[in-house]
Amino acid sequence: MALLNVHYAVGLILFVTALAAIVLPQARRLVVYVLLLQILLGVATWWATKLVPPAPHWILALLTGGIWPMANAFERRGRPKAVVMAICAAGAIVVAYVIYLGMHALRH
Repeated sequence: MALLNVHYAVGLILFVTALAAIVLPQARRLVVYVLLLQILLGVATWWATKLVPPAPHWILALLTGGIWPMANAFERRGRPKAVVMAICAAGAIVVAYVIYLGMHALRH
């Protein structure tokens, strides 16, 4: 279960980094790297513990990876800052929901 605790801790770090990415453009690249680490830890946890996560947990985690590169692309193309910040905020909300799904999967 230690690996599951590490997966949970990195998930919280990911969420905090996603919140920072709303106002700090430099944090967007870091979010992508932490998300990649989180997905790899999730696969390792799944393999080591044989605990199967609910499908929305891992599907949304994979789909979330495109949010911050999309925000960077919008910023490079001159979209309004409010649009870019809204995209990053939506990403943080999705990350929070994925954490919620993962935490409640273990209760059942």
